[in-house]
Amino acid sequence: MFLQNFAELSINYEQNAHKLEECEKALEELGCNLSESKLKIIEMQEELLPLSDAQWENDANVENCKRCNIQFSVSKRRHHCRKCGSIFCNSCSSARLKLPSNAKPVRVCLPCYNYLQNRQNCVPNE
Repeated sequence: MFLQNFAELSINYEQNAHKLEECEKALEELGCNLSESKLKIIEMQEELLPLSDAQWENDANVENCKRCNIQFSVSKRRHHCRKCGSIFCNSCSSARLKLPSNAKPVRVCLPCYNYLQNRQNCVPNE
């Protein structure tokens, strides 16, 4: 009787362990799918945000580059980042990316460029 109960318990344990393993795999897969979906949603939200919402800084109020702090002059021109609207020197805004609001690649600052590149690298290819 004891051996029979032990055998039944052992079989039940094996079955439950197998079910648990299947559930863990399913949860892991669902977690991955959820992460991918969240990234896609974030990307879509960013694409839907109109770029005009970015408040362009007024040239008259900015004397230095926001990134490297170099002073603007006749030879050191101001350039607006088309993503965030901040003002940078040529060196700190030399990157170009295609944004949803423009058909051609436009000037973006290095922080926005790095951010957008990282976002693009995080979203899995379909």
